[in-house]
Amino acid sequence: MNILEKKAYQRIEQVKKEKLKELDLGGLALTAIPAEVFELEWLEILRLHFNRIQAIPATIAQLTQLKELNLVVNQLTDLPEALAQLQQLERLNLTSNQLTDFPEVITQLSQLKSLSIEHNQLKTIPEFIENLQELALLNITANQVQSLPSTLLNLQNLEHIFAEENSLDKASLQLISCRIKISEARENHQLDLSDLGLQSIPPEVFQMTNLQKLSLDQNSLQHLDDAIGQLKNLKELSLKHVPIRQLPKALFQLDQLEVLNICQTKINALPSEISQLKKLQQLGLENTEITHLPHAITQLPDLKKIVVKGVLLQMPPIQVAMNGVEAIRSWFENDQNTMSAVK
Repeated sequence: MNILEKKAYQRIEQVKKEKLKELDLGGLALTAIPAEVFELEWLEILRLHFNRIQAIPATIAQLTQLKELNLVVNQLTDLPEALAQLQQLERLNLTSNQLTDFPEVITQLSQLKSLSIEHNQLKTIPEFIENLQELALLNITANQVQSLPSTLLNLQNLEHIFAEENSLDKASLQLISCRIKISEARENHQLDLSDLGLQSIPPEVFQMTNLQKLSLDQNSLQHLDDAIGQLKNLKELSLKHVPIRQLPKALFQLDQLEVLNICQTKINALPSEISQLKKLQQLGLENTEITHLPHAITQLPDLKKIVVKGVLLQMPPIQVAMNGVEAIRSWFENDQNTMSAVK
């Protein structure tokens, strides 16, 4: 037994004798994990960093209380299915090993909060990473990943993603940005998801009932979900350059809304329900296909600004609408014009 091996067994004996919850066997040039380690069933932290370990034995399953497992700088090419038994594991660090495939067993660790798997040779991240619902940090820096699964958006607790030194496509970079912005919005109640290539709004957004400002500009949304009506505290909503054709009725339940911008959308009509937005102050209609404003627009007491540049309005005439909100109200107040207007 060499000096380093002797140190390892001394540390194991100390933990065994004193019932310590932490064992550090880092930097001891181990090629395998000593079998005695798996007798320490009360362990919560196991550090095996900077060794030469090539495999984790199935007996790892005996360490059911383990919360942290550090395997930084070893020679692992895979992980055993037995790892799934570590249902208390919260932190797993596999940095600088020889993994070429993402070990599927990791996605069975339901309590995992931090996963570092940087400096390996991973090519893909599986869709079922969404099983890690407690995950707050994911580090895949310096791998060979080209794209990320959209299911990453379903990790509602994910706050930090590190993915530098990969060859990620634009969609994946947008996905990372979207995930991080959603996490940040929990604190500042403002969410800007502009220009992220979104074809649908992540369901998590509709659960953010304290959200006050939401921008979805320049995305590929074909419609707006009725769930938008759940954002009861929303004050500003921007949908510029989004190809939606109509606004859902649920949107008009947002009675705190002060600013609504639908410029350069494909919307061609405003429903009479717009009168429910009693606190609306600004309405952006620039370059839409709207030809008629509903009489209900006059029932918005706080409305101060309507942007109609590039709109081929017929009722009221664009010349009237360009003069502002009061001019529009006056036009509707004229009995003859009101009777001919499309409400």
